[in-house]
Amino acid sequence: MSFLFLFSGFLLIGILSVHVVKNKGFVPFEHRTAIPWKLTDILLLLFLFFVLLIANGVLIGFTLALSGHADSFRADSLQPRLHEASGRSVSSNAVSIGRSGESAAEIAKQHPLTQLVLQVKDNPAIMLLVILCAVVAAPLGEEFFFRLLLQGWLQHCEWDRRRLLPFPAWTIGVFPVGSVALFFALIHFRNPGAAPPPVGHVVLSLLSQLTATCATFLFGIFYLRIVRKATLRDFGIDLSRILPDVRTGLFFLALLLPPMILIQKGLHALLPDVTTDPVPLFFFAIALGLLYFRSQRIVAGLVLHAALNGVMLFLLFTLV
Repeated sequence: MSFLFLFSGFLLIGILSVHVVKNKGFVPFEHRTAIPWKLTDILLLLFLFFVLLIANGVLIGFTLALSGHADSFRADSLQPRLHEASGRSVSSNAVSIGRSGESAAEIAKQHPLTQLVLQVKDNPAIMLLVILCAVVAAPLGEEFFFRLLLQGWLQHCEWDRRRLLPFPAWTIGVFPVGSVALFFALIHFRNPGAAPPPVGHVVLSLLSQLTATCATFLFGIFYLRIVRKATLRDFGIDLSRILPDVRTGLFFLALLLPPMILIQKGLHALLPDVTTDPVPLFFFAIALGLLYFRSQRIVAGLVLHAALNGVMLFLLFTLV
């Protein structure tokens, strides 16, 4: 099955290559120079996110303490199940699948979400929280900030100053897409040798991230619409192309999964004590950036991002 999965992925890569050669591009390029937001707007929303993240963490912890439910989030109240997972195959993060026969010590080095699922997978409320964070909040918040706001602003700056840059035309878009992809990959860096955080801390962190991301996203839409007069097109949405964008996102999911898994597993085999997550995530972010750069629409990237996280969560839930 693994062979068929990888073979189908590389077959799609071949089909896409032929399509690109014949039609000069899979995603038609659509240029748009003007965006209504500025760097100050991006920094404002970023600052708001971190303020809400900290405030939500404090508020949630304080509320639990007052209600007498704080003990239910203690590390020793959620019985660890790492020893039960030893010898099973698990998904370690968004782009890797663990090896069978891993010891509890090796699993303890995995991504915090993997550790959380391993320990409390029988808790439906926490599993729902994990799904909402990974499949809804993370793609929505990250695509809104990284691709729509940050990359969109960098593209505008680059195009606005293209006559001052002594670079050939084919380099247009390289800096916005590449720099945002690098930033995206680096923020996912983690220390695999660090002690795993308590389960309760991970749950509270997910609750804080979910509420902060949703609140910042909703406020950002309202702020940009009212203050900056942003339109639906400025937000990267074309209602007449929703279905084609969804199909494009799903196609790129099938296209990217095999090479990303191979890269992650190969790097993990070569560098078992080093965090290799940023490497495949960098190429993943490049794909997301190119989708937005060529189409100026966000739906395909959202679908790709959410579907990838959903597939990996499904593998984690079913293989643990």
